[in-house]
Amino acid sequence: MEYSFYSTTAKVDSKMQSLPDKNINLKNRKNQLFATSNEIENYFKKKLLKKMDCYFVDIERKRELNLFKEFSKQVGSNILPYKPNDITLEAVDLLILKKVGYNLEGKKIIVFGAGNIGSKLSIRLAERNAQVFLWDINEKKLNEVMTGINHILPKETTKINCYKKEKIYDICVSFLGAEKIIGENFMKNFYENSFIVDGGIGNFTPEFIKCAIEKKIELIRLDVRLGDRILEAHVNNYLNDLPIEIGRNKIEDISYVTGGMYGEKGEIITDTLTNPTKIIGLANGIGGLIPAEQITEIDNERIKIFNEIISNTKKNF
Repeated sequence: MEYSFYSTTAKVDSKMQSLPDKNINLKNRKNQLFATSNEIENYFKKKLLKKMDCYFVDIERKRELNLFKEFSKQVGSNILPYKPNDITLEAVDLLILKKVGYNLEGKKIIVFGAGNIGSKLSIRLAERNAQVFLWDINEKKLNEVMTGINHILPKETTKINCYKKEKIYDICVSFLGAEKIIGENFMKNFYENSFIVDGGIGNFTPEFIKCAIEKKIELIRLDVRLGDRILEAHVNNYLNDLPIEIGRNKIEDISYVTGGMYGEKGEIITDTLTNPTKIIGLANGIGGLIPAEQITEIDNERIKIFNEIISNTKKNF
């Protein structure tokens, strides 16, 4: 099947460009970025869009451009929603875990940018038991975001704080919408073993970069292709049927459910809808299972008959 990817960006002063191909299901797939409505209009006018079986289009509205709507108008069907920001989040999360280690407990991490990705990343890192500090050029927004995040974090999770000038940070990640924001004045907050990721691309000033190199601090520009395996899973989920069957069926007048279908009290729950091989339990009528000690003799007789039926069915195959 032929498909390609189309996205937008919240980054200031961005322009339309071809991004590195995404290697999905053993094949390189076109990856195109749009920044304005005029760009997408000209793209279609010049008939640059190649015919595909389907198009994965950014569903998020990061700027005035509603890319998904524009594609729907021009192409019609075969448009599937795509959230590249979520793949970026997976990419940076994987990078941190692989470079620093899977245990982030106690690690001091500064996240520059209280926007979409920075906020989501802060939540994930806090849930990994890191000490997260958030910075944004807009202090009002920063305080509102921190308050919101801290409200939804689990009770025992260390709350997110704002950037502290006196702290030394183990990890730094930037997701700012503008370039050259983080200057060399922040370099005092890092040491030789600190790990710095430029996720917003171009967020650091040349002076900061020079100081990082001189201090032998590892500074990496995030390559979102690190998230391609997660994206591949999303793509395959979209293009294929659900991995499990959901529904209700009968075998010789004995009703059963599977795949999360709500069962009536006493109804049998099985592993599959078609040709079940195993009974999971009996539905309690409110989404759970009837405890074993509460199953009646009548229920047990029904279970016995059902097991005999599916056992004989398996023998016949």
